[in-house]
Amino acid sequence: MTKYVDSSSAYQRQIERMIFSEIQKSLGSDYIVVCDQEEYDQLTGNNMLAETIRQFDIHVLLIPLDEKTHETLREVMKRQSFL
Repeated sequence: MTKYVDSSSAYQRQIERMIFSEIQKSLGSDYIVVCDQEEYDQLTGNNMLAETIRQFDIHVLLIPLDEKTHETLREVMKRQSFL
């Protein structure tokens, strides 16, 4: 049985692996990785939470996901009572 892989999904996973390998190379640094632009803006904006993150030298990274992947994550989180 042949299994077909969506090339865009495979490409996205490859990029994610590359990003996380770069993170692992810089040991000693702390990161918050988000997949939503709104969350990223909140964590890097002009508010107390963002300022605290900067004070502790925590890096915030954004890994954008397509809408289908976002919806899948939302459904999983609902089943696990995160939402």
